[in-house]
Amino acid sequence: NKDFLPRPQLLTDVTLGRARASLWTLFAGAILIWLIGAINASGLAVAEVARRRQDLLTRSALGASPASLRLHIFIECAVLAVAGWAVALWLTSITTAVLRTWTYLGIPRLDQVRLDSTGVLTSIGLALGAFVLLALGPGVLGVPREPGEVLRSATVTASSRLTRFRRW
Repeated sequence: NKDFLPRPQLLTDVTLGRARASLWTLFAGAILIWLIGAINASGLAVAEVARRRQDLLTRSALGASPASLRLHIFIECAVLAVAGWAVALWLTSITTAVLRTWTYLGIPRLDQVRLDSTGVLTSIGLALGAFVLLALGPGVLGVPREPGEVLRSATVTASSRLTRFRRW
C-alpha cells in the first residue's frame, strides 16, 4: 500500500469512462436526425401552403390581413408540433418499458432507465424548436403581402390561356 497514491477524479469521468465520446456521437446523431425530420416537415408544410395558395389569395382578396393568414398557418403548425411531441413521448415511454425488460443484453444500469422531468422538458424544447422550423417557411413564404399582388396573380383571362397554348 505504500506505492498507492490517491487521485481525485470527477464522478462523470468514472461513470462514463471510455463511453463519453460514443455518447457524444450518439447525441449528435440524434440531433441530426431530429433536424432532418424538422426540415422535412417544414418542406411538407411549405408544399401544403403552396397547394392552398389560391385559397389564401381568395381570403386575402376578401379582406383577410396577412397577419391573420400567418396566424392561421402558425396555429396549424403548432397543432402538428404538439401532436408530434405527444406521439414521441408515448413512443418513448413504450420504448423505455420494453428496454427495461431486456436485462439479458448486459447493458449496465438498464433497470434505472426512465422518462423523468428532464427528458420531458428536453422534449418540449425540441418540440418548440420543431415548431419554429415548421412554421418559419410557410409563414414567411406562403402569405400574400398586398391585395394588389393578390388580384394580379389571381387574374387569368381566356385570351392569356389561348396565347399560352398557341406558343406550343
